[in-house]
Amino acid sequence: MDLDKIFENRRSIRFFQDAPVDLDLVRTVIAAGRHAPRASNRQHWEAVIVHDKELKERLVKDGGAQRTVISAPVIVVILVDMRYNIANYDNIQSASASVQNMLLKAVDVGLGSCWVVGFGSKENVRTILNIPEYFEPMCYILLGKKDDKMKIPFIPPQKTLDEVIHVNKYEQKTMYLPNSIKPKDWTLEQVKEHQRFVSRARHLGIDYDFYTEEEINSINKIVQENVSKGEKVLVLLGYDGAVLKHIVKVMEENEIYDCELGQESVQFVSYKTNKPKYVVFNDGNLKDKEFDKVIIPFALEKIPDINPILKEGSRVLKENGKIIVFFKNKFSFYGLMYFAINKILGVKKLEGFYIRSGPFEPVSIFKVNKKLKQNNFK
Repeated sequence: MDLDKIFENRRSIRFFQDAPVDLDLVRTVIAAGRHAPRASNRQHWEAVIVHDKELKERLVKDGGAQRTVISAPVIVVILVDMRYNIANYDNIQSASASVQNMLLKAVDVGLGSCWVVGFGSKENVRTILNIPEYFEPMCYILLGKKDDKMKIPFIPPQKTLDEVIHVNKYEQKTMYLPNSIKPKDWTLEQVKEHQRFVSRARHLGIDYDFYTEEEINSINKIVQENVSKGEKVLVLLGYDGAVLKHIVKVMEENEIYDCELGQESVQFVSYKTNKPKYVVFNDGNLKDKEFDKVIIPFALEKIPDINPILKEGSRVLKENGKIIVFFKNKFSFYGLMYFAINKILGVKKLEGFYIRSGPFEPVSIFKVNKKLKQNNFK
């Protein structure tokens, strides 16, 4: 295959056919890694091929790996030698270059692949696979034939070439994104940029926010009680679509619009439900006083200032329209849980935080009521 085509066709495939893969083909993929550059020619890496089902289950149950690894016919566990060339991560860089070669070779031989670093405990993996103490598991490469029932993931947003290239010296070209879990440390544009690049699907259709069946039933009931048939409804910031995909089912006889921060978010959410008409926030496509109902499904916790969102809801609602706001209340179990995570456990950065869609903080019900009144809601 043409090299440029290989670059373009490489995707992270997480759903595979339930069929074995010829181990000679796996060896061909691994062999490509041997041609990568390596510091001091130390040959820093080795690979363990895992295709035994019970062993894969142990890597998940005892090792702590993501469950997606079980669906792969073959897992190639890449080990990196931690004895040499560690000052500037030369050993890890060498092994990483080899992994890229393998991922590209997988495309060339017609295999789906996925690079996975969420493998859990290094020590547990070391025990399960009998790995010597001077080697560390660095990553998994999942290999198999792609499940044809699953869509090929869309190409995620990429920075332009001009944004990543600097000549002779560094110049600030891209927007700085905070690493804080607090929305107040962000701007709305930064949240939008975060969604554009980071808050996307590991695979299409995944939910970043999680709700129990009881919660979804309660949400649906509230929507049914407050939205009449034939009314025009705007959903403001459905975010990952975790709630939107449920509430549209109880509004089958309504005209529904969903408004997201950016086009990339629209692409992500629209995969889950094609019922709404999708628009982008502040793009001028929403008229004054055109909606009977506005629904804000758990978005206020994720933005630095809730005022612009409520202001937009007020602008597009008809004179006797109604707004329905769902949010995680600061004075509730969610607020207590957040306090424990932030203050007691000391989690203050997005890395390691349990919310995947970006900055998050439960909102005071008193603040919401105050802001609603400021935006002409009774």
